Amino acid sequence: MSPNIREAEEIVGHEFSDEADLVAAAETLTHMGAESALIHHEDGCVARIRAADVKGGQGYVARLPRRTDVVSTVGSGDSFLAGYLSARYGRRPPEAALALAVACGAASTQKFGAGVFDPSDVEALMRRVEVERVD
Repeated sequence: MSPNIREAEEIVGHEFSDEADLVAAAETLTHMGAESALIHHEDGCVARIRAADVKGGQGYVARLPRRTDVVSTVGSGDSFLAGYLSARYGRRPPEAALALAVACGAASTQKFGAGVFDPSDVEALMRRVEVERVD
């Protein structure tokens, strides 16, 4: 499941005021049945990813500091999810998959057109994404 903040608020049933609310919401979404929950926003995402070796999954926060100019956000959520899924299907660890997801979503905002981006932009952005585990 990969909602944006507004969609996640609707599903969970309340507005979020800070990052801790987002982390709790991602956990709630997995308790509601989602295998993994990735709530994306303009600076990155908060995720709860189920893993066989971690009961209830592991929480992550991925951020892209010093955002570039946004031209259009149309399709950025889809680009975000496509980046995550391609990395996970490639058996990359969650941290690498989240970094690629955030980079794809951000690169998509730099051009007009849904899901349009330059792969070299993704590579450059991915090096700047910060991913950390949270409880």
